[in-house]
Amino acid sequence: MTDKNSVLSLLDQLCRIQSFNPGPGEEAVARRVALEIRAHCPWLTVREREVEPGIWNVFAFNGSVEEIELLVTGHIDTVSPASDNTVEEYSVLDGKYYARGAADTKSGIAACLDAMRVVGETRKVAFLFYGDEESDFKGMLAFLDEMSMTGFRPAYCFSLCGGYGRSMIACRGCIEMEITVNGRSGHASRQYEGANAIDALHSVIAALHVAAQHSLAEYPTTVNVAAVHAGFALPDVTPRKPRVAPTVENRANKIPDVAWMVVDMRPGGSEFNEGVVRAAVEAAIVRHNVDLSHPVTCEIKTNFALSGYATPRHDAETVLAAFEPVTGGQILPPTDYGFIDVSLLAARYETRCICLSPVGGPAHGPDEHVEIASMLSYRDCMVELLKRYKI
Repeated sequence: MTDKNSVLSLLDQLCRIQSFNPGPGEEAVARRVALEIRAHCPWLTVREREVEPGIWNVFAFNGSVEEIELLVTGHIDTVSPASDNTVEEYSVLDGKYYARGAADTKSGIAACLDAMRVVGETRKVAFLFYGDEESDFKGMLAFLDEMSMTGFRPAYCFSLCGGYGRSMIACRGCIEMEITVNGRSGHASRQYEGANAIDALHSVIAALHVAAQHSLAEYPTTVNVAAVHAGFALPDVTPRKPRVAPTVENRANKIPDVAWMVVDMRPGGSEFNEGVVRAAVEAAIVRHNVDLSHPVTCEIKTNFALSGYATPRHDAETVLAAFEPVTGGQILPPTDYGFIDVSLLAARYETRCICLSPVGGPAHGPDEHVEIASMLSYRDCMVELLKRYKI
């Protein structure tokens, strides 16, 4: 069934349009996707929107948004190009196409666009090609805000985002916080003069790991201290942006009076949430301050606190069966991958989400590629899925 040249040519065109932030941004690839839809799917209404500078969404649908049962999604942004490729980019070698974005997620997008062309006019299915999935999820969040005053409530979401040829029907949540402990400085030889902020932050980190271990969810909750900066505090002359460390001096003879960290947590279930984290941090500070002449204080900033999703196997079975030629029936456990922002759809609309891409990899790494045969099989499976919505 598959026209190999059309799918591979479209993938090559998409990959040659760089779409990372900060950098060239997503406008050019969004325009290319919109052009493809308008040229081959004239029955669809196509909306292009720049949600923030450099971040673009393309939404294609027909009929009323209230009728949409299936939303097909794929993010158009990539991470920045690799500098340590060993295979020439935009080349084909041993049945694999190599380029940044080939696995994550432009092969899925190319296969989907080609399937849309082949199937023809459909109803009750819409397509969202959106931005900023690799950073702060602004594309998906903007889309949900845009649809909030409508009757949009899709029963299913099929995400083209990467599962390396295996299905993903569940996803852990994602909580990112910045925690700043403020102590009191003094000379290192006179500990009683001050309150060591680094010691207090150590207590906080230990408390978070204990809280995660006591989580009773099906999948383990992880705590990743992603960044730490501490020392003798200097004035911040301008307001700090998210994930920007405070200004400090590193002085061995001074008690450090500020300690800051970014912590990334992946809850295995709803019982480990922002409130639990805040309570664990605050309790750790209280315990640390016992018998201290100069207690420390703590500031907690939540960058985001996003819940995961879990689609029951029986609800996903029809889609899983349709894509078995790609997956071989394999389902990837949530412990093997990161947060997928279609979870935001699940949280708002109770949408059942299934994520799946052609076989490829390594996403975000050098020599990113997709297996061409898998992409072509994926395209054929997408055709069969869309045929269910054909007029």
